[in-house]
Amino acid sequence: MYYSQQWIVMGIIICASFVHIFVPVEPYPIADKITSLPGQPQVSFQQFSGYITVDEKQQRALFYYFVEAEGQPASKPLVLWLNGGKITLIFNLSLSSQNELFNSNLFPIS
Repeated sequence: MYYSQQWIVMGIIICASFVHIFVPVEPYPIADKITSLPGQPQVSFQQFSGYITVDEKQQRALFYYFVEAEGQPASKPLVLWLNGGKITLIFNLSLSSQNELFNSNLFPIS
């Protein structure tokens, strides 16, 4: 009995592998791509922002902001999760003071 269960599990894994191979996967969500930000300069990297569902029944999702690296983005991914609190303040300060990419007047810190 134990061996037949192992074969069933192995069959499910193999079938799932084939489905994964033949189902096209979008490299990044087109709908989440940020093309411009009001009052901000154009940038040479791609940005994405949106929500990832973590519990459909409870309608729970996490907000994400993805910034692609300027050079060799395929080998330098970065994901930053913003859920409010102190990390939002730190992120806001780093964008406005270190990189000087974004106008901090549009993102006031309260």
